[in-house]
Formats: sequence, C-alpha cells, structure tokens
Amino acid sequence: MNDAGDPTASVVKGATEGALEWTAGRIAQLVARIQGHSAAVASDGVLLESIRHASKSEDAKFLKTYVTDRDQRRIVDDGLTLHELSDKPEHFGRLQRLRGDLFNRYGTKGLRAAQIVEQGVLGLFIRHMMREGLPKPDIVSSSFALLDTVEKWTFFVQVTDNVARVADEVRVRVLANQPGVFIVLGHGEQKPKAKSVVVAVLKKLGNDFGVSTHDTGREFVAFIGRLTEGRFELNLPA
Repeated sequence: MNDAGDPTASVVKGATEGALEWTAGRIAQLVARIQGHSAAVASDGVLLESIRHASKSEDAKFLKTYVTDRDQRRIVDDGLTLHELSDKPEHFGRLQRLRGDLFNRYGTKGLRAAQIVEQGVLGLFIRHMMREGLPKPDIVSSSFALLDTVEKWTFFVQVTDNVARVADEVRVRVLANQPGVFIVLGHGEQKPKAKSVVVAVLKKLGNDFGVSTHDTGREFVAFIGRLTEGRFELNLPA
C-alpha cells in the first residue's frame, strides 16, 4: 500500500517527525541550559555552532589557561563568539540574542566581561603580564579580578562623553584603585575621544603614572598604571 494515499500513515509519519523535532529541540535546550545558555540561544543552531567553534579555538585555549573559573570560561566563549559574529550584519539578531542571554545570566558585569574578551582586552592584559615575567598564579588571579570586577577597572568611552569630565572621573578612579591598572576603551567612532581622554588623564596624574596603548583597528585600549622604578606595572590585586 502506498503511504501517500493512506491518511493514517500520513498522520503517524507527521506525528513521529513532530515528536523527533520536539525531542531534538528539547535536548538542545537541555544541553544549552546545562552549559549555561537559555532556550533562546539553544533554539538557534547557527549560534550554538558559533559558540562551540569559539570554545575550541586557539584563542579560547590560550585564555582558558589563565581563566579557570567555570562561569568566567563560559563568558570567554561567549565573548569570542561575539567577536566572531560582530563584523557580519546578517548575524545582528544573534549578537543581540547572545548579549541578552549574557545579561540574564550575569547582569551588566557579565556583559562588560564578555565585551573585554570580544575586544581583545583580556588577551592583551594576559600577554603583557607574561612578558613582564609574572608567575602563572599571579596572572590567573589578576585575570579573575578583571573579569569578576570589570566595572571597577574599566571605562568605556562614548561618543557623547565630555573629555574633561571623563578625564576627571578616570583620574579619581585610577587613584582610588591603586595598586592596579585601569583600562580605558574606545570602539569604532569612539576611538578619537578615548585617545583624548587618555592624554588628559595622564596630564592630571603626573610623572608617577604611565600608559600602554594598543590600536587594533576597531579598538583602542589604554592600560594606565603606576610606574615603579621607571617600570610600568600591569596587574590587578586578587
């Protein structure tokens, strides 16, 4: 008998396929939730694959050598995923979905932590400490501190910011957070203003402080820290 003409067979076939699709969806949601993601992320196969790919990348392996906390490792994966998708307009919805998921799981702190991974700041920070010869336990503890209290150590410059006002605020925060580095960031069209802020801050801080700047094309990053015997210190207290 031909199934195409058999209503019962068609119903059974449709019900079976529907059950299989529902089961696959539920499994994906369950796996994603176990890994810390929401059902909204789990329902997007392309986004899940992007996260999986980012989590296996060389950048992820390097960063996770020094990021040992489970939740922070998830934030690293998500930050690298944001970086991978950020230049592709067709993935704008996915970027927003993943950012929303980060906010729901970790709040603004988690979003900012993922952003410094996305913008390459965490990698620059770790590599600088490696060049300075810091032992691995110190790099691990400083990396944890940066991701765990990211808003304490960073300022994300906006296009509408007033340079003089921001410079005053950053100066106060740099002094209040000693010992420890302070990071000023500018993305895209915010880069020129971020550079102006850094120049103004250094004038206010005087000769006891130095800066290490990085311009990667899309991002401008400035690490501001105290000079000890003419040497720039780039680390954070645990």
